[in-house]
Formats: sequence, C-alpha cells, structure tokens
Amino acid sequence: EWTGPYEDQLDRDHWHRLKRQILAIDALHFRNRRDQYNMSHITRELNKAYCGFKKHHKHEEPDIATGKWGCGAFGGDAQLKALIQLMAAAKAGRSLAF
Repeated sequence: EWTGPYEDQLDRDHWHRLKRQILAIDALHFRNRRDQYNMSHITRELNKAYCGFKKHHKHEEPDIATGKWGCGAFGGDAQLKALIQLMAAAKAGRSLAF
C-alpha cells in the first residue's frame, strides 16, 4: 500500500512555488435587492471582475475558481453574479469554474 514518501504532482513555477493566485474583490452590499439589476451596478461589478481576472503576466495564468461572490449577507443574486463572473472571465481570456 505505501511505497514511499508522497510526491505531489501539482504545477509549480521555476522557483518551485505552486501556480496559484489569490484574489479578493469587494462586493456591493444591496440593502434593496432590486438595486443590483441597475445597469450602473452591473457595469461596476463587471469592471471589477474583469480587472481582477485579466492576465497580468505574459506566462500562462491559472484557471479561476470562484463562487457566489457578494451573495449571502450582501444580498447578491447568485445567478446574476455567476453571469457577471463568466462574462468578465471570457473577456479576460481565462477559464472559470463556478
């Protein structure tokens, strides 16, 4: 069963660091849930997501793993947030797993 020490097979850069990036994007707090469908709010969220997702280096960037950004306590609509993130990732040329 055991053949020796565990050797992970995760992608690493030339300094042997894991190819990972952590990104935090603030979410708008919608006290009135209908406000999030205002085009100015959607545009703001699209721009924030795009700026976070866009490629910053010439080398290959890792895929984006995300979830219900701004939902829950902030009152965001999960389907709308998923669409916003999918659109921003597509424009940035990045793969996204929601």
